[in-house]
Amino acid sequence: MLADFEMSKRKFDGNDQLIVKFPERLYDIILYGNHESIDDVLQEAGCSEDIKIERGKMLISKHKGQWIFDEIIDQVIEFLFIMLQDAEYIVLVGGFSESKYLQKRMKAEFGDKVVAPTEPRTAVMRGAVLFGQSPASIQTRVSKYTYGIATMEHFKPGIHSENKRIVINGHEYCDDIFEKIVTIGQEITVRQNMKEMTYHPTIDDQAHFVLQVFASSTENPKYVTDEDCQQIGLLLVEIDTGGNRDFEIKVKLIFGGTEIQVEVRDGHGNLIKNARMDFLD
Repeated sequence: MLADFEMSKRKFDGNDQLIVKFPERLYDIILYGNHESIDDVLQEAGCSEDIKIERGKMLISKHKGQWIFDEIIDQVIEFLFIMLQDAEYIVLVGGFSESKYLQKRMKAEFGDKVVAPTEPRTAVMRGAVLFGQSPASIQTRVSKYTYGIATMEHFKPGIHSENKRIVINGHEYCDDIFEKIVTIGQEITVRQNMKEMTYHPTIDDQAHFVLQVFASSTENPKYVTDEDCQQIGLLLVEIDTGGNRDFEIKVKLIFGGTEIQVEVRDGHGNLIKNARMDFLD
């Protein structure tokens, strides 16, 4: 029934009934209990005027069919007005974009800006295949989130939150600082190196660096514990300091591809191969 609804929603244009198959087995499930007929069920649900069950089909009035889709379509239109005011074209992709009613509502709002390609439901699959054949076909991407790494700074009274104050070896630091690397909405070229970050060991025989990577839906998060922040992965680096507290690593996160990549070098510019990004499920 859900598969048939998926097909029916694409054909529905808001001018006629929305028709969905109604399996006989569903009759038995619904009527099991105190209901004597399907009409009783529809009457109880307040849908008897808009929904009829006839000859193995559910006939939904055009007004109720519009109501089913209007809430999500209204959200789509509202979002596009905010995000794409200056867009030259709006291309409809994905299964729902084949809906005649969605296309009708979109064109009523945005006119000739709206482009409905052939078989838009296959856009993601086709894009993945084309990218696999020719990765250079995509030159830039727009960052969906603000990305950063959890770090510490010397504590600054009046600027940093008191509950973030920690003391290490007699020095005061502010913990959980969101060190921003990429800003939401930023255009990034493929394999673009972002700012390089330098880290030093905190103990003489330190053998590992573990850096927490976070994403935020806001432009300028202050702490990684902010409500809109979520940890997405760990950057793991194996090191051999030789007991040298002046040992340093330089970390670059590389964006613009299909995933975030990492490049780590020591203070002499030598590539550290034992570095990897583990993404959290």
